[in-house]
Amino acid sequence: MTAAADVLLWRNKKISSSVLAVATAAWVFFEWLDYHFLTIVSFVLVLGMVVQFGWSSFAGMLNGSPSNVPRVELPEELFANMGAAVGAQVNKFLGSLQDVSCGRDLKQFLMVISGFIVAAFIGSWFSLITVIYIGFVCAHTLPVFYERYHDQVDEVLYNMLGLIGSQYQKLDKGVLSKMPKGNLKFRKSQ
Repeated sequence: MTAAADVLLWRNKKISSSVLAVATAAWVFFEWLDYHFLTIVSFVLVLGMVVQFGWSSFAGMLNGSPSNVPRVELPEELFANMGAAVGAQVNKFLGSLQDVSCGRDLKQFLMVISGFIVAAFIGSWFSLITVIYIGFVCAHTLPVFYERYHDQVDEVLYNMLGLIGSQYQKLDKGVLSKMPKGNLKFRKSQ
């Protein structure tokens, strides 16, 4: 965990810049050059097969005996563990969404709905790979920015929260408090 924190906080500038450069190169391949994941995987597999074919063919000609090419195998436990971890996170996310929707906290419910609407608008402006790249760049740069300028950032955020709070109070005083509140108790049918 500390290695990831060191990368995100740019404590090792060489590794952090390399991670950001690889992410940027992947984004350029997928977004600007219009490559697709399947295309890149296919080209990498073709290249690997050509290298292995050439290695086994030329090694046999030079040595007189066929060369032993090591077999590439990934352990099955790796995929089982990845699937279980992803499944657990998806179930946790769906459970929290159900808790919010079945709960009685209207403010939290409206905040989650607003977040999904904002995500839908952002999704209509950018492709998924661009949204993932923007999120990656933000996750890679904002922690170090906050670590260096946390006093100024906190001041700006507190001012913004105060402004939002005062606007909400005006809305509550002018509109929400004047809305009729009905009795939500239901009578048993006779």
